[in-house]
Amino acid sequence: MVLLEEFQTWVSRFPRVYFGFTTLLFHPGRNSELYEVVRRVPHSKILLESDASFLPERICSSIKYSSPWVTRVVAERVVELKGISVSEVCSAAVQNCKEIYR
Repeated sequence: MVLLEEFQTWVSRFPRVYFGFTTLLFHPGRNSELYEVVRRVPHSKILLESDASFLPERICSSIKYSSPWVTRVVAERVVELKGISVSEVCSAAVQNCKEIYR
């Protein structure tokens, strides 16, 4: 379980590290190891990302470019994986952004 080991290494070596989740959570073929990492990331380390605005959207082939609204979709996926509410995920992500950019 290489990805889980990497996650644990990052957390132990860099205690102030944050983990950003993107639409990669929707890619076909993503394995359960990635989902397990999402489940293990503490709320205090979650960030929601939309990818760069110039990257093709990965969750819907009819959308040509990513946009900020995609963070809502990513939050919903994190909710599914962690079994917590949307408000918990979004509140944590906002608080974490404030911490990073203060």
